Order: sequence, then structure tokens, then C-alpha cells
Amino acid sequence: MPDVAAMDIGTIEPDIGVVQAYGAAHPEEFVGFRTVHTPPPSRIEAAFTAHVAEHADALAALVAHPERLDVVERHHTQTQLNAILATIQQRQLPHVIGVGMGWAAVSIEFAPGEEAAAESLLAEWGDALTIRIGGQTYVPDECGPQPAPRTCADLAGSDPAEGGLRLTVVPDSSTIAVSDTGTAKLVVENIGSERFAIDSGIPIVGVLVEPGTSHVVGEFVGGIAGVGGGVDLAPGEQGTIGVIFGAARCDGQPGSALPPGTYGLRVVLTAEGPANASGPAFVSPEAPITVSG
Repeated sequence: MPDVAAMDIGTIEPDIGVVQAYGAAHPEEFVGFRTVHTPPPSRIEAAFTAHVAEHADALAALVAHPERLDVVERHHTQTQLNAILATIQQRQLPHVIGVGMGWAAVSIEFAPGEEAAAESLLAEWGDALTIRIGGQTYVPDECGPQPAPRTCADLAGSDPAEGGLRLTVVPDSSTIAVSDTGTAKLVVENIGSERFAIDSGIPIVGVLVEPGTSHVVGEFVGGIAGVGGGVDLAPGEQGTIGVIFGAARCDGQPGSALPPGTYGLRVVLTAEGPANASGPAFVSPEAPITVSG
């Protein structure tokens, strides 16, 4: 099936080069550009800090498809943003998941619970930054509408005994701070009469639930340095798979982090990858985890 977006972007690709060259010739006011694909057709959006109408007229005369060009105003040039990005990277802030260049702003992703750090950076650089905390956009109080609270789907899967398995979650620590990544091991025991093998990938990502339920209230957010692997067990054998988990809030309530309290850590054992979405999924019993502030 043809990639419609790729074919469409080809129409304005020469104009992208024109915008890049024009921006390089006006570094004192050029912020950058991006391509926007929805709704179609694809468009170029270029940003400048001043003389927006003049830049729009000049670019319209240079590009082949001026009807697919938008010129907008932003407050910080690319040169200024690059300097801010370099400064933030040098500070090596704790509990940062990622820092990079976003659209017309430096983009920062924090672990849950880091609102104070976000406030400090915003006080220094304001709208030169876009910040996400615990997987959701951060908007300070009185600075606009708050994003809708996040929700996670309830756990779905089978009793491990139906697959001839016994699953046990063993946390490396029974307590984690809201901004930390928890680690655990999933012990898989083959209590059936046939060999059991699964390529789950390592680590598996666990979730936090309301104790005694399958209702997910907290999850891990951030990058995963995963590898292939799993277990291959003869009857009576057992193996372990690494697990990571976090306390990013997804119970439908405001805030980036779960409130302090005791939750249940549960893991779904299934083959990794969308191609195996119809395969078995076994839900572990829970292990108690205390989340501290």
C-alpha cells in the first residue's frame, strides 16, 4: 500500500530546502520550521521572532507552493534555543528522561513528581521550554487549561495456572520514590507437563494497581534499553525475567505521580511485539509496593 504521507511530502520537499536556506540567511529572527501532515495536504510551518509579515511575503515569492506554507511568530530564535539546550544539558539535572529540541522550544521530559524542578526552569526561560512530567504535558497553575488526567487500561489476561505456570513477582525493594524506577524479577515456574517457552523481551514493564484488583493506577514512563529473551522451561524448571516499573499517575486524577501509599505490583507475561498480540497473556499475582513522596 503506498505511503500517502511520504508521497505528499515529496511535493513540498524542494520548498523545504528553500525555507532552510532563507532561515540560514536570517538567523537573527529565524526560529525554525516543521512539516505538518494532518489534516492533509502536508504543509510547511516556518517561525520567526519578528517581521513575520515581511518574511511571509518574501518566502511566498520563493517557494513553488506558497499555498502550503504558513509563517508564524514565536519568541526565541534557533540560535537562542540551541544555547538554552546546551546549558540545560550541561547541568545534568536529576530525574530527566530526555532533553532535546522540540518545535520552537527546548523539550524536556521529567520523571513523575518533578514539578518543582520544572517550575525552576520555567522561571528562568519561560516559553522557550516545553515540559512533560510523568508522561503528560506540564502547564503551571494559572497558565492555561490543564491537560486531561491520564488513565490506564485495566489488566487483561489469563490465570497463569491455565498455561501450566506459577508466576511470582519479587521486587528488589518494596519501596520506591515517586521519581525513581523500580526493579523486580518475575519468577516463572513450569508446573505443567509440557515444555514452556516464551520470548517476552527483557525487561518486562510492570504496573501498579489498586491492591487486590486489576485496576492500573501507575505505570513506568521513559526509555527502555530492552533486549530479546525470555524463558525456556522443561516441566518442573523455573527461570527469572527482569522487570521495571514506575509511579507515573494514570488513575484519572490530576498530578504526575501517584500519592504516597501502598499499591500492588503486577506483571503480564506475554510475547513481545504486535505480531504476538493474539498470543497468551498471563497476569501475575501482585507484590506490595510502597510509594514514598
